[in-house]
Amino acid sequence: LILFFSLIISHSKCNINQENSPQSNKLLLIKITKLQISELSGLALAFDQKHLWSVSDDDRTVYFLDMNGKIVKSFKLDGEDLDGNTVIDDLKIAVILERTREVIILDTSGKEINRAKLDLNGKLNSGIEGICFNTSKNQFYFVNEKEPGLFFNTNLHFDIISKKEITFAKDYSDICYVA
Repeated sequence: LILFFSLIISHSKCNINQENSPQSNKLLLIKITKLQISELSGLALAFDQKHLWSVSDDDRTVYFLDMNGKIVKSFKLDGEDLDGNTVIDDLKIAVILERTREVIILDTSGKEINRAKLDLNGKLNSGIEGICFNTSKNQFYFVNEKEPGLFFNTNLHFDIISKKEITFAKDYSDICYVA
């Protein structure tokens, strides 16, 4: 698994302000780190910008990692098929359960704060894959993997604000927002 390669890609593909941080068409591999986590899914830069959050749908666990991929802490979730995660603030993160189309809000110690089921239909393993949070608008953005590919956003109560079918790829796996 190439942790830093993923981080580099996420920073370059998430760039929305090209004037301040130009993109390069060439990526430079910095380091390869073997992780002790199976089925790693979703990678979010922690609020402190010194750590990473990730999830494993293999063992239903949320991981807090240092920048070398070492597990700093972890906790199990009640649910299956964990796929995406995002940082809300210094105390809260959100995790997606793909099959049930649920979003779980947790504190950073793993205590569940809220759980919401989104009003979306589809095949079990073709659900929500990516989530990110826009701090300036207090909105979540999501991508649905396929059948259909969707981009949509919600308010803090997970009411869908807008929804658009997307077709530029066969499936979609993650999303991020950079202010």
